[in-house]
Amino acid sequence: GCVEAMASELQSHLRPGDTVVLAADNSPLWVHADLALQISGITAIPLPGFFTAGQTGHILNHHPVSAIIGDRASVRRIDASLDVISLPFQGWVLAVLPGQGAIPLLPVPDCPSGAKLTFTSGSTGEPKAVVISPEQQWQVADGIAKSLAPLLPGSHLVLLPLAVLLQNVAGVYSSLLSRSALHVPSLAEIGFSGSSGFDPGPALEMVRRTSCETLIVLPHMLRLMVDYMAQKSLTLPSLRYVAVGGSRVSPQLLDAARALGLPAYEGYGLTEACSVVSMNTPWQHRRASVGQPLPHQQLKIAEDGEILIRWSVFNGGEGSGQAWFPTGDLGAVDPEGYLFINGRKKNLIITGFGRNVSPEWPESMLLEHADISQAMVYGDGEPHLSALLVPSHPDIADTVLAGIIGQVNEQLPDYARIHDWKRIRPFTPDTGFMTPNGRLRRNRIAAFYCSQP
Repeated sequence: GCVEAMASELQSHLRPGDTVVLAADNSPLWVHADLALQISGITAIPLPGFFTAGQTGHILNHHPVSAIIGDRASVRRIDASLDVISLPFQGWVLAVLPGQGAIPLLPVPDCPSGAKLTFTSGSTGEPKAVVISPEQQWQVADGIAKSLAPLLPGSHLVLLPLAVLLQNVAGVYSSLLSRSALHVPSLAEIGFSGSSGFDPGPALEMVRRTSCETLIVLPHMLRLMVDYMAQKSLTLPSLRYVAVGGSRVSPQLLDAARALGLPAYEGYGLTEACSVVSMNTPWQHRRASVGQPLPHQQLKIAEDGEILIRWSVFNGGEGSGQAWFPTGDLGAVDPEGYLFINGRKKNLIITGFGRNVSPEWPESMLLEHADISQAMVYGDGEPHLSALLVPSHPDIADTVLAGIIGQVNEQLPDYARIHDWKRIRPFTPDTGFMTPNGRLRRNRIAAFYCSQP
């Protein structure tokens, strides 16, 4: 009834084929709005709250957005000057946008009716659009529900922003298909802030209070939860499955979680495949693997070791139908069908909170300052980025370098900011840390410097 009521309200203001930004804090109304947009044939753009004003502006200026829907605070945060229509849903509003300006629209694949236009955080700061059809979303959700059938129906607690595709599809949609109970507190209630602020105390208290059975968390969230539970001697007997995704997670962390009674299992996915590609389960798992592919997912390893995937539902994009989609990850599959990830094909960093960052992005900003001659940013799988800095002159003080870091961080979203840095000697071909044509040998540099205190 709630979804139908919201759909009816939206249809009185919007038309099928419109594109609408969904900007709101986590709540049951977010779920209702997402489903209402889908059944109304309206393309939804779920906007993560951690996007910067610049990233949000890029989306609004380069894509044919008709309106913004959400709670009043979130819509006002995007543009306080917008005229809004009050909706009969606990403080939610609709802002109909004026016509598009002179900025040319980016080419976007045709959106099927009720599709989701989801944006990655963008490895260079500009969000990248990926079209996900309703059929693909529900197929992934169905595959997850079937893989977890012995646990379902159950009780799922939402711990990630609902705008994150992993939570939206793997958590919410699979729960709806299996008729599981859904608990959707606000992000503040579970200790979440920004893209990388997470206090495990409120989240674990919510687990205890709701007696939920399943969760989805990011690797760094799991680390904080494990540390907190160990310090407090906390047990959570209701939990039966904790999915860990977004970036790589160490087998040692999973072992530590299970020893404390957190049944944590790693999976693997990417936005283009509608988040989940493969997953481990309590009855079908292999240490250090990311599990077996979902039933609809096809997978093979290219000659150079890159993981290629395709899926059976056609959504008009690469990877559907007969095209194999290159993931950019290197991996291997064992005789039992378990997938192992061996690293990134290129330099892209995926932080412990699942945010994509091209290291060249903050590096280029550092190198704009005359006092820095070389820089390398790293932090794959870590909660924050770090940097190795070569000053342009030995006499440049550490306080000057720290000031440059601060200036650069002011221009970056929180997930791309540099939290730790180290002053080092120059990279040269003679040391083996640079190619003859001037490219950094990142793996060698990381092996030498990043393991040192």
